[in-house]
Amino acid sequence: MRTVLRLPRLQEMKLEAWETDKAFLPVLKKNLVPDDFKYLAVAESGLSQAVSPAKAVGFWQLLKGTAGDYGLTVNSEVDERYHVGKSTEVACRYLIDSYKIPGDRAELIYQGTDVKRFTSNEERKRDSLKRYPLPENASPVLGNVGMFEERKGQTVLLEAVSKLVKDCFPDLHLIFVGEGPDEQILKDRVREMGLDNNITFFPFTREPMYVFERIDILVLSSLYKEGLPNVLLEAMSMNVPVVSSKMAGVPEIIKDGKTGYMVEPGKSGQLADAISKLWSDRTVYKKIGRNGRKLMEESFNKEAQFAEFLKYFHRITGK
Repeated sequence: MRTVLRLPRLQEMKLEAWETDKAFLPVLKKNLVPDDFKYLAVAESGLSQAVSPAKAVGFWQLLKGTAGDYGLTVNSEVDERYHVGKSTEVACRYLIDSYKIPGDRAELIYQGTDVKRFTSNEERKRDSLKRYPLPENASPVLGNVGMFEERKGQTVLLEAVSKLVKDCFPDLHLIFVGEGPDEQILKDRVREMGLDNNITFFPFTREPMYVFERIDILVLSSLYKEGLPNVLLEAMSMNVPVVSSKMAGVPEIIKDGKTGYMVEPGKSGQLADAISKLWSDRTVYKKIGRNGRKLMEESFNKEAQFAEFLKYFHRITGK
């Protein structure tokens, strides 16, 4: 399992299930677990909102084996991972045992992105046209960058694209940039849906800035297992408006109508509506691009974040 420190704060996530039941808060406080570790168990398990075999719903998603090790009952009828009081106690013990980090030494510092590298320029924009050739009338150009696999929700994006092409943007073009186990599945699906003229696949690249120069909107259609996706930070740094699934740390950078749009994971209709809304109002479109760039410069610039890391290490070491 991985140590994950870049975790969303509760008040910014606005997760309904947590807002309606505060039973876990006193347990966290009693165990001296810092606020920024509330979602660590979720991040460690790679799960998000889910339904247990017993039809319970919750957010403390400890792995089945880990849950059993700490005394939670997990079977087809009962899944105590979803019991607020019990699962929170277990999560606290798990965090204390595994990480041994005193509350006064826990601090949330974002990794950030290389704003200097991800800054748009005309020469690179011209080169992007050669690297990613598309039909001359392609508009808008959407981009999806990353692994081709089920958790990334690319099939949901295909459904949204199909709706947009039929309803309002016949010249829309989506570029998939990446690689992964579902590549052939996605290509077959594109043919089945009759979208060959609207979708192009390109190989994985270590220079994603050329992709961002080429596209009008970046779309992240993930279904689960995301943290704070670098691809969103990089696109926003280059003034590219984003539409993303609402999950994990995404609400910390996307404010609806200000720095992008969010939709519920797996909802192709919502995804299509958000893309249409963004592209149909060019004034708002340009404003969102500028706002995203400003946010990256002010709060997610990697150089500034490195300085924060140094300040933190000086504080805890006393040197």
